[in-house]
Amino acid sequence: MGCINAKRMVRTIQIKEEIIEELPQELDKVHIFYEENKANLPTRVKKLYTLYISQKVFETTEVDLKFLNLAGKFFQPIGLILPYFTHVTILNLWKTKLGDQGCIAVCMILGKFIQLTSLSLADNKITIEGITVFASKLPELSNLEILELHVNPINDDGVTLISNKLFFLPNLKVLHLDECGMTSLGLEKLSNDIQKIVKLERISLNYNKYDEASVKLLQNSLKSLKALKRVSLKQTEVSEEIQEILVKDFPQVLFAFA
Repeated sequence: MGCINAKRMVRTIQIKEEIIEELPQELDKVHIFYEENKANLPTRVKKLYTLYISQKVFETTEVDLKFLNLAGKFFQPIGLILPYFTHVTILNLWKTKLGDQGCIAVCMILGKFIQLTSLSLADNKITIEGITVFASKLPELSNLEILELHVNPINDDGVTLISNKLFFLPNLKVLHLDECGMTSLGLEKLSNDIQKIVKLERISLNYNKYDEASVKLLQNSLKSLKALKRVSLKQTEVSEEIQEILVKDFPQVLFAFA
């Protein structure tokens, strides 16, 4: 018995030593990459590396990378450093040229950000391929309050995928699905599912095309949203008659039609 315990003790010590040896290697990987590439890194990306390497700061709560080019190989610096900032609550990747592959790459690290409350993937040319993976990750984002997916051609199929998972976002307050190729089919699906999002305060559905029946279904669904403050339906072919009915039925809500 004594021999067996001694062997187990030796193995435990060996495992601990392996873990200790791996940590500096991981740090070195980030440091080496930064030293080799810092001259070409955008200022906002460089800041993340300097926070990590020089100051050992991991508690940054906002990462704003909007308008940077993160297409293809340009995503690599972000994919390497971002997972270390697990305290992020706001992640802005608006118009960063992610495309489907970039969106999928982001999805692979979303689970790191359990405190995330605001996420923008707007205007990134994301299609059904990328949004399929993104929708599968929504159960990991239960703290999300703001979700911006506008100006991505996800069409009705993509809207349906997002709608199916909305109940995983009980804290959602703001949802942007403007100019995403949604038609009446997508709006009908969304209208049924947003009734479960009782904290929703704002929904923006501009520059999509809906028929009268789907807008009436939306109208009925809005009655369940007691926290609602604003609905935007610009350039959606909503008739003046329906506009007047919406304004009358929901005096506490600010509607935008023009």
